[in-house]
This record gives sequence, structure tokens and C-alpha cells, in this order.
Amino acid sequence: DLPGARRRPPLRPAATLRGSPPLRGTLEPPSGVPTVIRIGPDWYALVSNWLTEWERTGDHAWRDRIITGMRDIAALPAGLARRLTSARLRLTSFVSAVRPRTAPVLSRLNDLLLASEADTRDRRAQFSRVAEFEHALTGQLSLIQVATERTITLTARTAAIPLQPGSGGGVTLHITVVPPSAAAGTTPSPSLDLSCPSGTCTGVYPVVVALESPSGSDLDHFTTFLTYATRSTDKLRFAWVVPLASRTSIRSNTSDPARGLSPIGASTASHLERLVTTLQRSDVPVTLEPAAQTVQALTESGPKGKRAVTTLKTLSANPSVDQVVANGYVPIDLGALAAAGEPTEITAQLQAGTTVLAHLGVKSAGDTTWIATGQVGTSLGNGLTQAGVTHVVVPDDQLASATITSTWAYTFQLPFGGNGPTPTAATSDGVLESEFTSRSAGPALAATRMLADLAMVHSEDPFTGQRGLVAVPPAGWRPTHIFDATLLTGLRDSPVVQPVTLSRFFATVKPAQHEPTRRLASASGPSLSRSLAHQISTARLRLTAFDGAVTKRTPVPAQLAQALLAAEAAYRNQRGMAAQVNAFDHLLGSQVSQVRVSSTDNSITLTAHTGWIPITVVSNAPYTIRGVLTLSSSKFKFPDGATRPLLLAHPTNSVRVPVAARTLGDSPVTVSFIAPGGGLVFAHGQVTVRSTATSVVGVVLTAAALAILLGWWARTWWTGRRRRRTAAEAGQSA
Repeated sequence: DLPGARRRPPLRPAATLRGSPPLRGTLEPPSGVPTVIRIGPDWYALVSNWLTEWERTGDHAWRDRIITGMRDIAALPAGLARRLTSARLRLTSFVSAVRPRTAPVLSRLNDLLLASEADTRDRRAQFSRVAEFEHALTGQLSLIQVATERTITLTARTAAIPLQPGSGGGVTLHITVVPPSAAAGTTPSPSLDLSCPSGTCTGVYPVVVALESPSGSDLDHFTTFLTYATRSTDKLRFAWVVPLASRTSIRSNTSDPARGLSPIGASTASHLERLVTTLQRSDVPVTLEPAAQTVQALTESGPKGKRAVTTLKTLSANPSVDQVVANGYVPIDLGALAAAGEPTEITAQLQAGTTVLAHLGVKSAGDTTWIATGQVGTSLGNGLTQAGVTHVVVPDDQLASATITSTWAYTFQLPFGGNGPTPTAATSDGVLESEFTSRSAGPALAATRMLADLAMVHSEDPFTGQRGLVAVPPAGWRPTHIFDATLLTGLRDSPVVQPVTLSRFFATVKPAQHEPTRRLASASGPSLSRSLAHQISTARLRLTAFDGAVTKRTPVPAQLAQALLAAEAAYRNQRGMAAQVNAFDHLLGSQVSQVRVSSTDNSITLTAHTGWIPITVVSNAPYTIRGVLTLSSSKFKFPDGATRPLLLAHPTNSVRVPVAARTLGDSPVTVSFIAPGGGLVFAHGQVTVRSTATSVVGVVLTAAALAILLGWWARTWWTGRRRRRTAAEAGQSA
């Protein structure tokens, strides 16, 4: 249930006012009158309840009560009250008829009327304010053609014309718009009569097109818009930014960097090929924003993808007609990377984007213009400064409200704080953006409504000159041929809109005189989490170390670099970005794991105090790797040093390392093969070394002990011999 739905049955405001008159005890109702209410609080209470019921139920009876009440109030005899109420009624009718594009105009008109209603002390001033409101409303009605104010007459019914399908199955009808000066009988049939006095026909007309059966029943219908201009006006500049980007991801089931990124789908390649072909066939200037990774993937996606790249090269050859704005390797959030303190990633993205496009023959107009989408904060200023950007396009909903009540169609200065330069900015229009993905109508009607939006903005101030709008499709926009062709044709033939590139837009659209500077609505913007920023920085350090170790004859480091850049795409949330960085680590690890450290034997025996340890580094990589072999042990010394450079130019690379034993026994020796500048360990292992050598001190001690033993034995033997001899001699004397 909607909030308050359960309390609706007992609420009967009209019955309550009849049973308990608000002015009871003060003013009794006349005979035959149910009750007396005040136009202020009592009437507003009724209107609020009736409006709520109308919104809840959609029952027009509640709406009719409001309109009836307003008409009755307008008919009251009090002069000023009648004029004010009549003004309010006219404004209400105007609001119900116009499109959302006129919201700033409505706000200004409402402010004028509120000021008239609030100024009750000075009657003369109040009359003056009401007159000012009526003049402003009349001015808008003369510019914007509203369905309730002006109608279009079809002089010959389409249904009366025999409809013969053509070869494509459709019927094309050409209907002439009758100018007010046309003489009767001089226009062909069928035709549209604008029914307007001479000199007042300029505007945007809603046109209802219906297909009826011979019996007169309505088979189908739609509403479109007709733009009509009768005199020379300064056209509204319009820059259409056309993104050429598709999603990609790092494959988790491959260890080959050349196949590390997912390919572009056949359907996506077909849509992009048809889009750029449509743009090439039209002479309408547009601004192309291709993602370098997408263009690169198109070259490997079959004939349609290759034709799309060839067409894009042709379009970029003349930047005065079709401007190419270089972005990153993939679409990135410049502000988020700057806020996370990742200047290395920003530089790498921009360099890769420009390099890849140039390699494929696509000429870009430089990186002086940046197109921001989504949430924008002050950190974007740091990114723009680092990228050398002087012009920026930001969404209009990311800016603080402007004081100008008409549609914002100017350039301005956008300070981000800090000491960096202030770029010249323009807004991407939110109303135009919504038409790219409108589901309420087909693509042809959506394009027509966008043309009507542009014409209505032009009609707000048709003779000031040098105004303009920028349209950027939302994320996930999928181009359709009908929409693109309809919009391009309408822009080409529009009497009030001049399509331009972004460069031309910033060169011709003037700043707002009364508001040359605007501010962001919020200083806070998107940023990467600390853990994700650390993860990206660590991955970049490992990649840099790998690049420094591998020879430049292999494309593997560049392919790995592109995989890391693809992981940073703005169309991913932070969890998805972290998963992609992990996938990059796996892809890099598959290259590192091709190197291992081994020895000829698992155990090495040294029979002398000094000797050699044979170490073998095996590489299965199809490229040469430079690195440093490092050894460490607590029981061995390395006379030539514990580190030595090693070039892995063969599958098996052996080296003999001199060692000196400190003690006897077994001891492990740790062997590592790392990148020249550190930061990446290719291989790690251990070798057990057994020392059986005898030291000089040991030999001396052993010899001394043996000499003492021999002396003691000789003395004992000599003493015993003398004792036996003496005993023998004593026996003989006896």
C-alpha cells in the first residue's frame, strides 16, 4: 500500500468543512450556502487532498473539482483577486501543456506570480507585478507553441489517400506545411495548416499522427513535433558526443597475454560499424570519443570490425567536420584515480589511448578536452591538471543551481579549488541524455523529441546568439540506426540548430554574462578504496619490474600493461575492479612461473674448505629475461659476492658460484632470481650443501695429540722394559 492508504476511508475533508465550518462563530453562511471557506488556508487544504486523491487513483473527478474551484474563484467580483487568480489559472494551464524542458521558464513565471501574491501592502506595486507576470507569460506563449493554445489543421485526411506499400513494405507520405501567406488553392494535398497569424508561426508544434482503418477506427498513433521558423535567427549550437566503447574483461582461463582480454561481440561490432558508416554518410559535424581498446578489438573481430576501423580513420582525417577526442585506453573515472593518488595510472591510460589510436591510423585532436560522466568532485581538477586539459564537459546535475532561470546554454569557468588552472566548462544536458535511452517511444520518435527539445531551447532566446547545448549519451547506450539516422537528418535540416564539434562549440558559445563562473554541487566525488589503490599500485610495480627484465623484442609486456589498464575501466564497481586486478596478477604470474631455479643435485658435498656450487636456472619463456641471481646462507661465504647478473637466453642457464665454508655439516643455501631493479621474484629455491673439509687447526691438534700419545706409549714401553731388565738382573745375582 501507498503511505497513508489505510487512513484514507475516514478522511472526508469536504464533509468535515460542511459539518464544522472553519469560520463558525465568526461568519455564518448565507441561506442556501453549505459553508464559508477562505481562499487561503481552507481552499489550499481542499486542493491538497483532492490532488492527492487524483495522484493515487487517477480519477479525473478529483482533477475536475480543482479546476471548477479555480474557475469559480477567478469569477469572483473582487478585481485584484480575480486578476491574481486568473493569472494562477493561466499558469496552471501552461504547466500542464508544456514539456519538462521548460522547467526553468516555469520556475521564473512562478516566482513572479508568488511575488505578486505576497506584495499585499502596495496595491499599485501589486498591479505592476501582475502585469509583469502576464507580459512574461505572453512572451513565452509567443515562442513556445502549446497544444492547448494552438492547433494544426490537416487539410486533407491521410486516411483518404490510398496507401500502397513500397518495395520495403512501408509507405512514405510527403505533407506540405502551409505558411500563413499561402493563397487558397495553391498548396498541394495533403498539407498542414499552422493556423497562425503572419509573423507568429515560429515555434515547436506537437503533431499527432494517427493511422485509421477504412471504418474510421484508430489502428495506431503517435505524437511527434514540428519545428517551424519564419525568419532568420541565430542558430543554437549543438555538440553531439558519440562514444565508441564496449566492455571488456581479463579472461581467467588463459595464460596467454595475447588472448588476455575478451574479444568484442559480433553484435556490438555490427552496431558500431553501422554507426560510423551512418556518420560517414552524413555531413553533420559530431565529436567522436572512441575507447582505444574497443578500436583495437574491432580490428580482430572480423570484416565488419575492420570496416568500422577503416571508416573511423576516414572520419578522423578532417577534424573540422568530425572531431576525435582521445580518452584513456578504456573509459576511466579521472577524478576517482586522482583522488586515490594514482598519477601513474592516469598517465599510462592517456598515453596508451593516444598511442593505440595513432598506431591504428585514427587521428585525435589532442587531449585538451575531457568529457566527465557520473559523479564529479573537486578531485577531478587534479586529474585535469595532470592531463593538461583546458576544457571540460560535466553533467548538469553535478553543478549548483544557476541563477539564470532559462535553460543553461552557455560556457563558464569551473574552479575546482587549489592552485591549478581553471578550465572552461560546458554542461551535458540531462534532458537530452534521457532521450538516448527513452523507452516510452520508438527510436525515431525519441530522435524527433530531441530535435524538439533543441528547438524549444532555441525559442527561449532566439536572437541573442552564441548559445549551445552538449549531449552525451548515458553509460550503456547502444546505438540504433533509426535513431542515429533520424537525428542526423533532423540536425542537417533544422532551421534553428547548428551542429558543431566540441572544439567549435567552445570557440563559438559565449560565457553567461551574469554568471561567468559556476560551482560544483558537492566537493566530494568518487574515489578508490585504500585496499584497491594499494592493489593497483602493487600490480603496477610488479609490471614495471617485469618490463625492465624482459627484452623489448616481445609484445608480452605491452599486452600485460593493456590488461592492467582494462581492469581500471570506469564501468566497473570497486569489487569488479579488484577482481580484474586479481585476474591480471594471475596473468602476470603465468609468465613469471616459466622460470625456476634448480641444481644438478639436490645435495652438494664440499670436500675442501672452498669450492663451487653449480646453479641452473630454467626458463620456458619464449623471450630473453635479464635478472639478478641472489644467494644467501648463514654457514657459507661467497667470495665473489652474493649477487650476480644473469641473462636467461636459453632454456637451461647454468652458473658456478664460488663458496667458502664457515663450519662443517649440512646447510641450506637460498637461491633467488629477481628482476634487475627488484620488485619481482621470478624464481626461488634452496640447495643443501654438506661440508666435509678439515681445518688446519684440527690437523695441528690431532698431530699434537698423536705425538703426546706416541710419547706416552714410548715412555711406558721403555719404563716397562727397564723394570723387567732390572728384575732379571736381580734374579741372576741371587
